[in-house]
Amino acid sequence: MKTTVIAVTSAIAVAILMLAGGRIIRSREGPGLDLRAYDYRDTQRIVNLTARAAALVEKEGAKAFAAFRENADEWTLGDHSYLYVYGRDGVNLFHGGYPSFVNRNLIDFTDPLGRKVMRLIIDQLDRHREANPHGWVHYLWVP
Repeated sequence: MKTTVIAVTSAIAVAILMLAGGRIIRSREGPGLDLRAYDYRDTQRIVNLTARAAALVEKEGAKAFAAFRENADEWTLGDHSYLYVYGRDGVNLFHGGYPSFVNRNLIDFTDPLGRKVMRLIIDQLDRHREANPHGWVHYLWVP
């Protein structure tokens, strides 16, 4: 199963890592991400959180979701920064902020600016890895 691990901060910026056939597709830096590429401490924290989460999902599979739930303080960055995981089909597999989203297909979720968020994320992962190796996608989140 292909899965997307995503961390969100202030519901605006998203860091993405893709699991493909049980292997994480990482940037050239590999598991020891060089966070000096990011100017802002919050961005560095998001990238680090996402990389740690992706490594746990790679190792434990769906069992990692229980660890995310049971140790929420370790897997969030304040009240508005949390992990969520989607399959490439748009079905939510884990959501740290909105557990009611689990098992819902949000492939056509549209932000207030008309952007199809999940489709943007999948497109980024499929076609734009060279230009944006860490997979950042920006959108508005209004629950």
